Amino acid sequence: MNYEIVQEAETWLGVKYQHRSCSKFGCDCTGLIVGVMKSLGHIKDYTLRNYPKDWNMHAMADNHIEEEISKFADKVSKPVQGDIVLFKFKHQKFVAHIGILLEDGLFIHSWEKAGRVQISSMSRWKSHVDSYYRFNEDKVK
Repeated sequence: MNYEIVQEAETWLGVKYQHRSCSKFGCDCTGLIVGVMKSLGHIKDYTLRNYPKDWNMHAMADNHIEEEISKFADKVSKPVQGDIVLFKFKHQKFVAHIGILLEDGLFIHSWEKAGRVQISSMSRWKSHVDSYYRFNEDKVK
């Protein structure tokens, strides 16, 4: 299944960044993951919860990204391509970005600063990795 996830995620390359959206018309980082799973038919009725664009800068910020992902994926210690990678930055208490692992030390993600879905090198992001998750079909049945 992870190969399927990678293949579908690559069809999202170039999709514009759009906060709280999960379609090929636009998506944010969480929306990319949900959108890919919806496209593959693994997630049917799923709506991203409402969160402000700068949610991670608020005193009342929560770990909504990890909470969303844990609804359909399980934490793993040995990631493989197609797994979900979660990032936490030094100034933030919670996971603030996610993507999908590819081969050769790469990952695909929707990055606001880039304005689109793109492929990046894990070497540049490695110090920010918080955890990895793997899709679990049993959680969404």
